[in-house]
Amino acid sequence: MPRVFFALGILIAAAVQLFPPEAEAAGNVIVDGPTVERATATSAIIGWTTRNPGGTDLHYAIAHYGTSSQDVAEIAKSPNRRNRNHAAMTFRVLLQGLKPGTTYYYWVESVQANGNTDGVRSRTSQFTTPHSP
Repeated sequence: MPRVFFALGILIAAAVQLFPPEAEAAGNVIVDGPTVERATATSAIIGWTTRNPGGTDLHYAIAHYGTSSQDVAEIAKSPNRRNRNHAAMTFRVLLQGLKPGTTYYYWVESVQANGNTDGVRSRTSQFTTPHSP
């Protein structure tokens, strides 16, 4: 009888690996980033990668940012398309109207076109824009 329970346990563990629970399958884990991919004196592109979030094909990358870690009230939002055939999705958001030589604090999230969250929120990070040439 113990062998039956052992075999059943292995079967269940394998099934969970092949068919993860919906929360994990929804892609609500950041696997890379967020990082500032490019910054100019007045703009920045922030990118990050999650597991494929499922849901609508159109998603929005959202950055909450500001010049104080306690006040990230500015919001930038950029559309991103999901490829159903890929295991991961890379999000990018463009921040514009930044001030040269200024340190910005930010955190990111993503949502579906219908407004449903992907369940992803990054830690707060920071970057400094270059001084004007």
